[in-house]
Amino acid sequence: MPSFSHRWLLVVLLALALVAAGCGDDDEDKGQSGSSGDVQTYCKLTRDLDREGTKFFKKLEKKGNATRKDFEKAERDFFEAHQSDLDDLEKAAPEAISTDAKTIIASVRDRAGLGPRVDQAKVSAAEKRIQKFEKRNCK
Repeated sequence: MPSFSHRWLLVVLLALALVAAGCGDDDEDKGQSGSSGDVQTYCKLTRDLDREGTKFFKKLEKKGNATRKDFEKAERDFFEAHQSDLDDLEKAAPEAISTDAKTIIASVRDRAGLGPRVDQAKVSAAEKRIQKFEKRNCK
């Protein structure tokens, strides 16, 4: 069974991609870029990161006796391997959720042992706002 650490990372990745699988090429989203973010790019990146996270942790889940330390290392490896994608996600996050996306990414960095602690209450609130945004905007 995956450790709390692994389940938490998957929850974060799934929160970012909750509705992203439904993101499409709607004309109304085109041209939404620059400082206000880019909805299409954001949706694609969340979908891609979710898929990659699922594949990345599959081997570790099969191990069966993985420790919390194993999962932290895997989280660090995943974060480092996908640093540019996470940077792109942060840049693409629409203004309405830009701060929340930064909070979620900082929490992933924290869980990977690569950054400062992040207040879990802030992470939970950010996840809820992102989920609400994606339900409305990633169709």
